[in-house]
Amino acid sequence: MSSDNIIWEQLLLNKIASITEQDKDGYYTVYKMNCRDGYGIRRVYRIFPGLDLVYDEFDTTDFSNVSQAQFHEKISRDIMDIGYCREGRLECEFSNGLYVYMGKGDFFAGLVNEYHGVNAFPMENYQGISVYIYPDTLSQRAPQFLKNAPLNIYQIQDKLFPGTTRFRQAGNRLEHVFLDFYRVPEPIRRAYLELKAAELLLNLSLIDNTEENIPQEYHPKQHVEIIKRIRKQITGDIRRRHTIEELAAEHGISRTALKSCFKGVYGISIAAYMKEYRMKCAATMLRQANSSVSDIAFNVGYKNQSKFAAAFKEIIGVSPLNYRKQLSD
Repeated sequence: MSSDNIIWEQLLLNKIASITEQDKDGYYTVYKMNCRDGYGIRRVYRIFPGLDLVYDEFDTTDFSNVSQAQFHEKISRDIMDIGYCREGRLECEFSNGLYVYMGKGDFFAGLVNEYHGVNAFPMENYQGISVYIYPDTLSQRAPQFLKNAPLNIYQIQDKLFPGTTRFRQAGNRLEHVFLDFYRVPEPIRRAYLELKAAELLLNLSLIDNTEENIPQEYHPKQHVEIIKRIRKQITGDIRRRHTIEELAAEHGISRTALKSCFKGVYGISIAAYMKEYRMKCAATMLRQANSSVSDIAFNVGYKNQSKFAAAFKEIIGVSPLNYRKQLSD
């Protein structure tokens, strides 16, 4: 097994994925990922020797396969992983039992086997890009135009994560490059991706460690498990309104830890999460049921119809009556 193909071979050997599409020269491969409650697709492009570009698309919550940990244990320490979140939220578990979360507009950089892998997508969906770099291979076999550039992959590694995986805000310059990967004109895809990959590397070489950092928030496994139980509880009966004090006392966690960890896992506060969740449930009821708006308001926990209508318009963009009217037009 060649060192610059080990990740994708291990996916198959550990039955984490199966190939659904592949071109003749192996430049492009599509993997269907084995998820417990949905689907995952990884589209892999072998851009240069030593650099793979991956488009990730997941519609699932749970990706905590036991084989994920086994998979990462077999990966060489020198493989760099640079990831960017376009939509959704991603959960990573590290070997010390702590969890870190990445949201829209964030990117991270680290060595593949520093973390156990992706455990979950708390918002039930995820779109993002991963760039896997094999430093020795890329340094030795990079295209000539990259060798002529003032580019040192080991210096980039030291800047991105001096000692440990680092999470950051992408910033305007890097985010523009990441998003350009989604604007690829099909007739020139291969050449375009090569140019964009080179542009990404050059921009990463300009990273200033004093800028664009996110204070990393690590959450212990015990707290993460409590937060996920709380989320299941509060979404199980949306008519009932829980207070932070009640939830903290019931689950044996401090109010501060509850609020901090919930926002870490789901990206927003409990109140904001539940408002959005209730309005999405209300939108489903408006589409699927003939109940009155006042009945739907009550069913999602609002006794005051005007407050419900204001919340619905804030989240969905139109009033409940106009939403239902649009469905019938």
